[in-house]
Amino acid sequence: MLVLAGAGTGKTTVLVERIAWLIEQGHAKPEEVLAITFTDNAADELKARVEKRLRRTAPMFKTAIWAGTFHAYCFGILKRAGQDFNLLLPEDVYVFLRQRIDQLGLKRFIKPADLGQFLDDLKNFFDRCHEELVGPERFQAYVDRLRPGADLPRNCRSKDVEEMGEQETIERWQEIARVYSNAMRLLERENMGTFGMMIRNAVRLLESDRELLEREQRKARFILIDEFQDCNSSNIILAQLLAGETQNIFAVGDPLRPRAWCWMKTSARAAISCRWRLRQLMRTRRCNRWARECSFSARRCNRGATAVTSRRDAFPLTSR
Repeated sequence: MLVLAGAGTGKTTVLVERIAWLIEQGHAKPEEVLAITFTDNAADELKARVEKRLRRTAPMFKTAIWAGTFHAYCFGILKRAGQDFNLLLPEDVYVFLRQRIDQLGLKRFIKPADLGQFLDDLKNFFDRCHEELVGPERFQAYVDRLRPGADLPRNCRSKDVEEMGEQETIERWQEIARVYSNAMRLLERENMGTFGMMIRNAVRLLESDRELLEREQRKARFILIDEFQDCNSSNIILAQLLAGETQNIFAVGDPLRPRAWCWMKTSARAAISCRWRLRQLMRTRRCNRWARECSFSARRCNRGATAVTSRRDAFPLTSR
């Protein structure tokens, strides 16, 4: 279930009350609850509020729910699977690529005047690919299918398209695919990666290791997501994967800050794809008043959300 409500209406309180209700009513053990936020501070606050709320009926209660960011959870998956992963911040990625510029396979984008801008654009390209879980092999397969014609995507300024020609455009796409593959190989060889790679690697691991996936699913029987409008496709796919057959996901978001519908820094194709996944995953209830009332009444909150816990087939998992 997805609850959409504006700022100040008590969306986080809805999550707190729902977690408390699930535990108090015996529907979930604390260690079966996975609460996702988008900052570490928000996660700490959520855990503290849940603990305070549950101590009304159990004074000695100490919460064991897991609350954190998607990245923190994926980092934990990689560690539990015995995989070494060293995070590089965006500025470190630039330095890493610049120091290995001769190993990237550049030909057309090697001009000194444009190199710095190209590396910045390349970092943004990595982020977009990882948000859609598009690895080097999949992107190379896409490029190999490109043919001259009206649908050929451009990779230069619009005013230069005609002068460059379609064949040169395809060659430039081939170079971008080659650089992407080489860059990922260099990073993985040294067990380094970006925030996006952290999620991509975790999803790839869960998809390939059934035993690991089942272990993680047992610890995520109830998934709750705050600030759902900030989710991208990789976040939604990860949630679907962890939720398994039950798709027991409860999320709150702000419709006035709709990153999931239209990012400023993400391609239109990615935004449309994310919206499609969201529609497949969620049933939406728009009700600011409902959310505000839930802030003060756990009973009301859970009366509106009973279907999530009672229907195992509430959110059918769709193929990607």
